[in-house]
Amino acid sequence: MKVIGLIFLAVAALIAAATMLPCKMSSQIGMHESVAVASIKAIISAEETYRATYGRYADSLAKLGGAEPCRMSAETACFLDSKLCSGKKAGYRFALSVNGGAYVVGTAPERFGRSGVRMFCSMQDDVVRMDPNNGGSTTPPSFEQCAKLSPLQ
Repeated sequence: MKVIGLIFLAVAALIAAATMLPCKMSSQIGMHESVAVASIKAIISAEETYRATYGRYADSLAKLGGAEPCRMSAETACFLDSKLCSGKKAGYRFALSVNGGAYVVGTAPERFGRSGVRMFCSMQDDVVRMDPNNGGSTTPPSFEQCAKLSPLQ
């Protein structure tokens, strides 16, 4: 009798864990996506401050940050934390490109469906855009892709 009771408890625990896992993953993905959007907004702000300070947009995330203790220069502006400047944060991969007087910053999940689903980007117009990422890409959007996306609601 005790063995049957223990088996029943084990099966019940497995069922409970299996039903809770998707909820946990969904909330974790939501959290990662929120951090990704906040990071895009931080990069937008850093790019505008960099342009106002140095007369051009920074052409890499590394130039927007710097190692501690950070000394402000065109190569290390000290505007962003080192984690974000490394190009990875909260399960998302970030990329920054400059083309003439324009820039695009984009982010995509490092592991589609596990660390995130949607992709986000912005250009020098400071509008955050979203891609539902139905194709499961892990590459941040380019200039061309970002320009075609709808603003985040």
